[in-house]
Amino acid sequence: MSGLRAAGGVAKRSAKKVAKGFSGIEFHKSKGQHILKNPLVVQSIVDKSGLKSTDVVLEIGPGTGNLTMKLLEKAKRVVAVELDPRMVLELQRRVAGTPHSASLQIIHGDVMKVDLPYFDVCVANIPYQISSPLTFKLLSHRPAFRAAVIMYQHEFAMRLVARPGDPLYSRLTVNTQLLSRVHHLLKVGKNNFRPPPKVDSSVVRIEPRNPPPPINFLEWDGLIRLCFGRKNKTLSALFRQSTTLHQLEENYLLSNALVKGADGTTQDLASALATMAIEAPAGKEAEESEEEGEEEDEDEEMDLEGGAQQAKAAQPRRKKRGRASEEFKQKVLGVLQGGGFSDWRAAKLSQDEFLALLAAFNRAGIHFGPGLAGSIMQSQEGDGSAGCLLPSAAAQAQELGSQVSVDQLNTFQKADIIADVQRRALKALKQELTAADASSALRLVLHDAATYNVATGTGGVDGSIVTSEELDRPENKSLVPLVKRLSKVKAELDGQAEKRGQAPISWADLIVLAGAAAASLDWKAIKLGRATDAAGGEIIASQLATPIPVSLGRGDSPAPNPSPIIPIPTENASPQEVKDFFNRLGNPSSDNGEGLFSRKPPFFPRAAFVLWTAAQPDPAAAEAKLATDPAFAEWKTSYDRSRRTVTRNNYEVDFGTYYERLANLGAKFDRTRYLIPLKTANIPRL
Repeated sequence: MSGLRAAGGVAKRSAKKVAKGFSGIEFHKSKGQHILKNPLVVQSIVDKSGLKSTDVVLEIGPGTGNLTMKLLEKAKRVVAVELDPRMVLELQRRVAGTPHSASLQIIHGDVMKVDLPYFDVCVANIPYQISSPLTFKLLSHRPAFRAAVIMYQHEFAMRLVARPGDPLYSRLTVNTQLLSRVHHLLKVGKNNFRPPPKVDSSVVRIEPRNPPPPINFLEWDGLIRLCFGRKNKTLSALFRQSTTLHQLEENYLLSNALVKGADGTTQDLASALATMAIEAPAGKEAEESEEEGEEEDEDEEMDLEGGAQQAKAAQPRRKKRGRASEEFKQKVLGVLQGGGFSDWRAAKLSQDEFLALLAAFNRAGIHFGPGLAGSIMQSQEGDGSAGCLLPSAAAQAQELGSQVSVDQLNTFQKADIIADVQRRALKALKQELTAADASSALRLVLHDAATYNVATGTGGVDGSIVTSEELDRPENKSLVPLVKRLSKVKAELDGQAEKRGQAPISWADLIVLAGAAAASLDWKAIKLGRATDAAGGEIIASQLATPIPVSLGRGDSPAPNPSPIIPIPTENASPQEVKDFFNRLGNPSSDNGEGLFSRKPPFFPRAAFVLWTAAQPDPAAAEAKLATDPAFAEWKTSYDRSRRTVTRNNYEVDFGTYYERLANLGAKFDRTRYLIPLKTANIPRL
């Protein structure tokens, strides 16, 4: 019998039991508020995150702070993003008066709408309804983070880590594993949460591939959507479908029109689109029928509470498209047969096999989405059909001449454009610079950053170092030859940008990239020599280069900055002079020595050691000199121990971290700087 015993009979319960937790806060399942209450699981997540004492940690959905408090014990700083104002107040109350109160930054807002700050590691128990979009937002974040340890719904987590041939292997799997390495850490039962969800959970570790694969991500996604629309069909059967072939032929003709005509003459794009708009004769269109009863794309939204998936609403029948030419059909089948792809099935293909398939089609001039011939295509919502690559050609012809605004570009389009700018710049810089230029290139960045004045908000890495007024200063005269060489590189890159309709690269971005490129070349040469000596002969050195993360979008100062408040040490500076400089760098108005690279106790020698020695003509001698000071000695010992291997050592890892902070000091970023709108056709989202 339900109800409560009372005098005179049974009194019915007056209210439903409400899940409450810390301080009596009511949790809302509809908002994905399931608070992890088991302290052993919380501690296990923190332990598996591999946090360092210098890390900045991003936590999404901190709730009442059970996980947050543990993170604050391990990390230098925690940035928590919380949407619920009640949780924000509770979190503030919980850390108030503790030693960690100054180390917590709370961002009140929707994580899908806010701009995420710099972070090293993401640790989060997220609302499950945003699992997919949040994962790809994190993977598109720049600069790339080291790792993310995230609690997902168990089934979603299993899809992330699935292998070819697994039932859960899907488009989500392939796209995630293209951009990152994914590992399953532990399964968490539903009873470890308050209120308990209806499904079990799993913790997954995601490590972004940095740099990401050098491919067109939109075209990759076009191929993957097409293949996983019918993932158990053979590719031969999939690419025989008339709709697929017709859409691919439209892409093929548009690509050729954008680049060059088949007879070697440039074609008019509007004429090509008008030709493509002509429908096939009705008789021929009726001759071909599509196979029915195929399995649906399994990559749909999951029922987050574990129940049955909702039935998809019936979609209206789409108008039949024209029929592809027999010549093009044979061209597509020829690619499949020539590469031995015909009998492959998407459900069993690995990343390398998908890449090989895409490369084979591209060599034949066949493309799968926007980005044709280097154009930026407009990103809009499509009709949701698998493999829908282009709208009608007539609609494209009407849209010619319209401009694509930056707001209409999606995250991956923006990242792809910026990555292309960075690749071209690094290529040009590595052709001009050598390992011997590392000292001057890094000095150029250091001297530009040293002008930053926190009190006035002026100076910093803003390219003013290349002005004649600053180069005439005694401490900068030795940098003049390098600036002249970089001027040639800038002229070359600006010419390329003009042809693409993009803004010229800023001096601030160029000198930061130059420092990264020269340092990477220097370390490669050092490691190559060390490895050659150890091997007793010549070795292959393709894997010895060290990538250094750099963000782009810095603006240039129109005028020179005042001389640095703190004098820049000379090459013969004492360890104490180096300590004094880095102790106040980035915060010259402070009296307590808490600058950019400082922490309590007031000086943090690790950053100063790697940045100063890397910028010296003889880094080994500079290290030996700094090591005479006890504050630096322990780091030299640590780095020397790490250098016994020819792989990326701890010195390089730390340099990448602190060089990025130095390069951002005082910089005025415009993230849309190189995303200049281009005239293009109106292509829907893949």
